[in-house]
Amino acid sequence: MLLRRLPPPLILSDASFDIGADRSAGWVNALKNAAINSLIDGLLYIFFLQPRSRLKKFLAMLFGTTIGVVISLVVIADKVGSLQVKNVIADRSQRAAYAQSHEHVPRKIFHCVGKKHLSGRTIFDVLNGMDEFDRRFTPPSPSKDASTRFVLFFGCSFVFGYGLADEDTLPAQFEKIAPNCQAYNYAKCGDCPSDMLYSLNTHDFSTEVSGRDGVLVYVFIPDHSRRVADARRLKDRQLPFYFLTAAGTVALAANAVERVRPANCTMWGNCRELTAQLIIESARTFRSRFGSPSFVTVFYPGSGRDAGMIIPALEKAGIRCLDYSHLFSAFSNWATIDSLTDPHPSAQAIRVVAARLAADLRQMGLISLFEPVTRGSPRGWTDAHDDGAASSLAPRLRSRSELSFCARNSRNSDRAATRCSPKAAGSAAIAR
Repeated sequence: MLLRRLPPPLILSDASFDIGADRSAGWVNALKNAAINSLIDGLLYIFFLQPRSRLKKFLAMLFGTTIGVVISLVVIADKVGSLQVKNVIADRSQRAAYAQSHEHVPRKIFHCVGKKHLSGRTIFDVLNGMDEFDRRFTPPSPSKDASTRFVLFFGCSFVFGYGLADEDTLPAQFEKIAPNCQAYNYAKCGDCPSDMLYSLNTHDFSTEVSGRDGVLVYVFIPDHSRRVADARRLKDRQLPFYFLTAAGTVALAANAVERVRPANCTMWGNCRELTAQLIIESARTFRSRFGSPSFVTVFYPGSGRDAGMIIPALEKAGIRCLDYSHLFSAFSNWATIDSLTDPHPSAQAIRVVAARLAADLRQMGLISLFEPVTRGSPRGWTDAHDDGAASSLAPRLRSRSELSFCARNSRNSDRAATRCSPKAAGSAAIAR
């Protein structure tokens, strides 16, 4: 009832939104503006409502001040938490430093730095390599025999490796554990299943991928079911947009009339039916182009609700799914680049997912993980490219609880020594 008597343009003062716009203001100015905005909003309520009793006047002041404080704090939190990302071409000294620490050097190298706006604290400072096909650089497989299989990775920034070095991305970590596979990183920041289907239809894989026997791994996060029909994709004609036909299939929109959000999307913009159909059509396209049925959809931790609704449709279409929704908490301190401001996965979380994925693909018979070890080895099994990194991950492949434990206690060598060390693993087989 109180809001009806208040003119809509004056519910909140325009100054409440000046804090987020002024990125150069310091903490003192931000707090001062928040206090002033709170007072102004409270006075506006009193002036326009003009309550007669002291109780109503107090409640109106409290209500207006609370709204002003809440919105001001939200704007301040957004300002403090937001990152300023700078991505430029690496100079000669940075390329030389990259060449010293890497065996293979990509054609293009970018220097990517992420800092907090106010504090200036550096969140990540990495060099990102891109190959000649505009893919995130993944080192070539050390195995050169005929049994080498390719693994195409599709997804978004979680697979691309936002804020991570080249050796810490999911395809790179996967390749360390499965050295008989050549991984290719086709993920891009902001991508969704629409981009995957469009790439499968337009790329010339005969020149981009060596071999015709392999696996396609698509990594899903909840944002993908919104990106397939969000406002950006509906307006930007440079982005591929697919719509559901009357027959239940998907078709590429040819004009603005066909760029319409499906009617069965949720109020939050989740278009799960369209997302499932895009994944199914991507699997069909992959089979037709490569003659391989090995298409796997991975649901990244935190995708529980979407996974429960999308997986049945995918399994009905014969698509293999790996539900990692509860593998670990996706928003844990160790699992993100910055737990307060950036939900992108950390290198440690990527290693856990890569280890789990390699173990599951091996159990499916899609890849071969490790070569037989020579007699007398204390571990009982080894990998073909034993550089220490892959071997240290091997003991964590035993179970989901083991993976979570080792990830949580990787910095505490005393707690993790008995369960996560290679010596403790012995000759244990890789199991779920």
